[in-house]
Amino acid sequence: NLEEISYSDYLRDIHKMLTKSLYEQTLSAPKAAKESGKRVYKTALRYEGQDNDPIYKWTEDILTDFDDKILEYKVYSVKQYGKAFIKSLTENRYEVNSEEYDLATGANGQTYFGKLKYSEEIGVESRYLSFRPLGIMDYYLRKTFDMCLDLGVDVILEVVPMNKATYDACYESFLTDYFDYMKGLQSEYPQITINGDLYYYDNEYFGDTNHLNPNGAEKYSNSIKEKYPDVFE
Repeated sequence: NLEEISYSDYLRDIHKMLTKSLYEQTLSAPKAAKESGKRVYKTALRYEGQDNDPIYKWTEDILTDFDDKILEYKVYSVKQYGKAFIKSLTENRYEVNSEEYDLATGANGQTYFGKLKYSEEIGVESRYLSFRPLGIMDYYLRKTFDMCLDLGVDVILEVVPMNKATYDACYESFLTDYFDYMKGLQSEYPQITINGDLYYYDNEYFGDTNHLNPNGAEKYSNSIKEKYPDVFE
């Protein structure tokens, strides 16, 4: 009994999760976060209900108590930092963070989300019969394009590969919709290089469902360098 749901529903959920995570953990600059955050949320509210997409009803609540939450972070409120403090009592957070930091700096910033040598786990893309971009994401993608063009910045939009297991499980309608969306962007922005075909690498190049492992990252990096030799001179 698979329901026909839009990929935008999934993206909205992911964005909601990321916003919550970032919102709860990284608002260390209250004034900047207050102003930029309000702009983002107000933009999201403009898209609510458009194209039958019940988007971001939760943003109204966040926007309403935005000032209160900023203050809670500014004064190191127990409500915001209590859980992290309690967790720090049972594990050496400094040691863990220092180890990750040393790994990142030792690799010039390169880190890997997935470290397995093989992953045939099927990604969530396979659940969706259609692809329809989330309104706010499409809005900011175009804003980014416009800003880069205004500044004379050359833009290349590349799609990263799926693992083969996920690609094989995707509905043809999803793949077609995604391609049509990218094709539409290319027609609107002929000055930009857009390679929007969805494709896959073998499962051995993935460290988890969606992230390339070191071998996969090297394969992808080499393919990009070969495709754009002038960029990587």
